[in-house]
Amino acid sequence: MNRADILIIGGGWSGILACKYAIEAGFGPIVLEKRESFGGVWRFSDNPAIVTVMKTTETTSSSTVTEMSDYFMPDEYGNFPKHDQVLEYLNSFGNKFRIWKHFRFNEEVIDVRKRDALWQVTTNQDIYQSKFIIIASGVHQIPNLEPMYDIFSNFSGTLQHSIQIKEIVESYHGKNILVYGGGETASDIIELLADHANRLVMSIPNGQHFFQKRKKPISPFFDWFFVPGNYGEPLDKATSLLIRLISPPIKSKPGMAWGCRKTCGKSIFSYQGHGIPQWRSKNKFLHAFVNKNAAPVELAQKGRLIPKAGVKKVEGKSITFVDGDVLEFDVVIACTGYREDLSFLDVELNKEIQNLYKYIFNPYDETMAFAGLIRPVLLSIPGLAEQQIKSIMKVWTGDVRLPENADMINAAKQERKYWDEFFKDSSRRIKNLVEGYAYTNDLFKTFGFYPNLKKLMLRNPKLLVYALTSPYHAAFSLLNNPECDRRVYRTLKKHTSFGWQTTPFGLVFTRLLQVDRISDCVANIKYRRQLKDLKEKTNYRKPA
Repeated sequence: MNRADILIIGGGWSGILACKYAIEAGFGPIVLEKRESFGGVWRFSDNPAIVTVMKTTETTSSSTVTEMSDYFMPDEYGNFPKHDQVLEYLNSFGNKFRIWKHFRFNEEVIDVRKRDALWQVTTNQDIYQSKFIIIASGVHQIPNLEPMYDIFSNFSGTLQHSIQIKEIVESYHGKNILVYGGGETASDIIELLADHANRLVMSIPNGQHFFQKRKKPISPFFDWFFVPGNYGEPLDKATSLLIRLISPPIKSKPGMAWGCRKTCGKSIFSYQGHGIPQWRSKNKFLHAFVNKNAAPVELAQKGRLIPKAGVKKVEGKSITFVDGDVLEFDVVIACTGYREDLSFLDVELNKEIQNLYKYIFNPYDETMAFAGLIRPVLLSIPGLAEQQIKSIMKVWTGDVRLPENADMINAAKQERKYWDEFFKDSSRRIKNLVEGYAYTNDLFKTFGFYPNLKKLMLRNPKLLVYALTSPYHAAFSLLNNPECDRRVYRTLKKHTSFGWQTTPFGLVFTRLLQVDRISDCVANIKYRRQLKDLKEKTNYRKPA
């Protein structure tokens, strides 16, 4: 029997963070990882049964919103590190904070239960006990195969789930290929197939918002006044505290949404970032998951990709779309997503964790917590996971006291109800979806991380300027700690530029001019005309 203060299930990004902060809080952790080494999905494997990145994967969230609060990513990684660089970064982080001795590899967790006030975890190799437990096994564990088989059970060609796609092989050359789904994995695969397929079609059944992750020129006037320079810079750096106050993401970024559309569309009237009627969604901007890889939009605009809405019927190799078109395909790649694997929890525990307090704590037992099992519309999972883990340690060290169990249960249900209503028009395929900045602000306020700007102004006025005008970074959680001022100042200065600092002034101007409202009106007129043209040419029916 092995004993630890904290058992951490999962040795990916979240598990690594959990181990580091557990040690800093004075605990003795053990991390249980079922694979042969750390890294989770970021450790590439060509085994089609293991969920990992593809050979060409790079992050869709920038280094600014993914790197740890106290450990820089090397400059040579660029804004969007490749998967092997992410693994290198995690290894370097682990070496610096000496966490690897706490890891146990090739330990697949089979059972988790509470015995005599201690958590008992049974793996394929041993049994472990601890007072606290963190589940950090990730949201990408099991492929969602049910939608694929429900829709394509009658398809006689090659049917694959995206989990099987690690790189483009010879067998795809010259084939007619359908990629089904509108997420970032689908975009990555489309990007790889574009130069190989004979005919390439992307079917998005519920529509999709696209958001180009790198800034492109908009117009001479707006580029000068709205976001000076910054070409090629990550657009998720337009997230300073001032920008979020003027243009809140929770309210669909008023004053800035038009610019987000222009980043990957041809104009500010390219609704939802693409201006393609087949892909139009009924969701408001940021009220559903946003695809930050806009490669399919560019390919569709160039005529190299055929955009389609949902699939109506499948017979052999013939697929009928909702617009009435019937096309023949050799290969279908279903990008129907993934879900977490919590099969090691018994039935009673699974019931308890349906609604977690702050998407972290089991409201019936605060000694069980979850990290990284959440999906932000913007921001990154690692960025949120770090704040979740810091919050966990605040509670378990006694710095913060949680409400009574009954109050936590009620609060957890209310929070779930709020986000369910917020995302009511989305496909609901993705569980635990939140608007990342609103969620982070709530964590900051609940667990004592939200910066006291008045004290900061008196203590360090220069740092206050950067706190207000720099892109969001995990280091914001350190602003209340005077001992970290120099480190935080260096971090925020590294990730900001004059262009991002002056963006709030342009936002005030565009909000006063009602640019979003005008562009929305014109975009809606454009959509109705496109829909009319489609109906005249085909039997197209507007998606429900």
